[in-house]
Amino acid sequence: MYTVYLHCTFDIRKAAMIQNMTRDIKRGVRKGLTPALVLNQAFAIVDVGGPAALTMRALAARLGAAPMAVYNHFRDREAILDALAEGVFASLSVASSEVTRGGASKRRVSWKTRLRAILLAAQRFANEHPHLYRLAMTRPSKPETAFELTTEAVAILRVAGLSKREAFHAYHAFVLMLQGYPLWREGYEDHGRALGGETGLDAGAQFEASVDWLLKLIAVTTKEKALAKCQGSSRRKLST
Repeated sequence: MYTVYLHCTFDIRKAAMIQNMTRDIKRGVRKGLTPALVLNQAFAIVDVGGPAALTMRALAARLGAAPMAVYNHFRDREAILDALAEGVFASLSVASSEVTRGGASKRRVSWKTRLRAILLAAQRFANEHPHLYRLAMTRPSKPETAFELTTEAVAILRVAGLSKREAFHAYHAFVLMLQGYPLWREGYEDHGRALGGETGLDAGAQFEASVDWLLKLIAVTTKEKALAKCQGSSRRKLST
């Protein structure tokens, strides 16, 4: 009887331990799940297979947890995709701040350098993570980091000397450029043949050349505005 009692006690304790482990796994406790860990694995899945490859079961399997564990950090799959898009835009915003490292202030770094850094960072991300880049650019609702990046880009264009309306026009020109970049890159060689020969530049170099051309166009526009303003001021002085 005593032996049987010990055996039964052991079984009860073992069952309770297993039950607690199962509960903790479902809650994401035993595996130490955090939002950052979930997003890191979601990033890896989407990076290889695109958004269609991301399912809660696939994500949970990669995390080594039960599917319900993921729901403790994100309400559903769409929330995870939104968070991934938010991270993409945040990484692009960092590109602008990186050029001011080493003690240089934003005022001392030219508007061209800051804007160029953002655009080339977007290009690099599109090349390295095409699925995630498309995801960020095509999400139906843009995350807060996207609006922050928009505000920063428009502010840089205003520093360049553009009016508010001109800054918005220039901003949307760059957005069109970035959103269309993946499709343009896929058919770049065809574009060269359509123009009657090779351009002499690879797709990456051509993108940079196009960015520099647009930045120069903005600079010319602001110089013309400043010159017209100066000439107008001189005429008013002469007429008085």
